[in-house]
Amino acid sequence: MKLKELSPKAREAYGHSMIDAGMAIFKALILLVTVVPISVIFKSLTDNKDTQVTLVTAIERMSPGEYFMLMSFFFLSLTLGCIFRRRGLLHIHEAERRQ
Repeated sequence: MKLKELSPKAREAYGHSMIDAGMAIFKALILLVTVVPISVIFKSLTDNKDTQVTLVTAIERMSPGEYFMLMSFFFLSLTLGCIFRRRGLLHIHEAERRQ
């Protein structure tokens, strides 16, 4: 069944599910950006070693391929989240306009 053939309520529900998927991606990225650095800092504090672990040194140790892969996944996730959210809003507005 094509999206244009759906009833307005079904189209609105589909739009809400797309918005939810996009927001879940955004929330996961925000958790990744906040929780991972904090957990690295706490891990370095709880270790009894005298070596310091910082995010700058971790990034400096990455190879160009790893850095490119990390940035491409981050950019792809942001793009997909934005696309899902926009398409969901488009379907909701279409459903409202048809009623």
